[in-house]
Parts: sequence; structure tokens; C-alpha cells
Amino acid sequence: MYNIKTTNIPYCQSCGKDFRKGEIVYYAKWDNDIVCQKCSVVHREKEKRIFQN
Repeated sequence: MYNIKTTNIPYCQSCGKDFRKGEIVYYAKWDNDIVCQKCSVVHREKEKRIFQN
């Protein structure tokens, strides 16, 4: 079973987009940032997160 970790960071740390509750977002390991799906495409090493407020 695969568990997705959660994050409380409410916005993309690259473009500033606000996340909706339950939205799948990404942890970019290299930058140590939480980013939206659109900004995640440039990152090779990333992990899914779920935004929970």
C-alpha cells in the first residue's frame, strides 16, 4: 500500500498558486519546496503530497 504524505503549506512555493484542500501537490527534493503540478514538471526528483488545511 502506498501512503501519500500531507503538507500544510497552502500555496506553490514557485508560482504562488493557492492550493485547495485535498489537492495533490509535489515536494521537490532538490529545492526543498512544495510546488503545484504545473511547476513540478521541471523537477526530476519529486514526491506527491496532499494539501490538508
